[in-house]
Amino acid sequence: MSCIWALAYPGQQYNHWVVFLEIEPDLSVKVDMTQYDYGEMAVLFLSEKSYGYSHSAAHRRSFSTMRGPTVGDIIDLIFTTDENNVKLDSYKLSPTGQGCAYWTYNFIERIEKAGYIERGAAGVVFEDIQWHWADNRKASQLGLRNRQGEFV
Repeated sequence: MSCIWALAYPGQQYNHWVVFLEIEPDLSVKVDMTQYDYGEMAVLFLSEKSYGYSHSAAHRRSFSTMRGPTVGDIIDLIFTTDENNVKLDSYKLSPTGQGCAYWTYNFIERIEKAGYIERGAAGVVFEDIQWHWADNRKASQLGLRNRQGEFV
């Protein structure tokens, strides 16, 4: 696996954040924690794609991998408890149905702590998720108020 992408898809008020695990320029795994059927619990979707990352994103960040992780190594981080006994596979959205940005940040942070991407990558993503993105520019500042879910 060569690269990890954090992407913000376009939206009217908010972006939808996802992660792509790029294996080759024409092969990746999309990691998408999203609201399902208007419920409060998010659902994790993993899907193979025939491209490295989505070109339709409003904003994207890429991080080269280090130490040669496999897709399995990265996906395992979702299902493994951290030092606070938290796993990333069960996530309750905020009361407003938001939370994908905060989940994406936590996933990138977990990948960084494992040493698979450069130090500081999670901080860059944390800064990016504070904004609504349109055409790869900051459209409006959002912060995380009412947009932060919780791991359950």
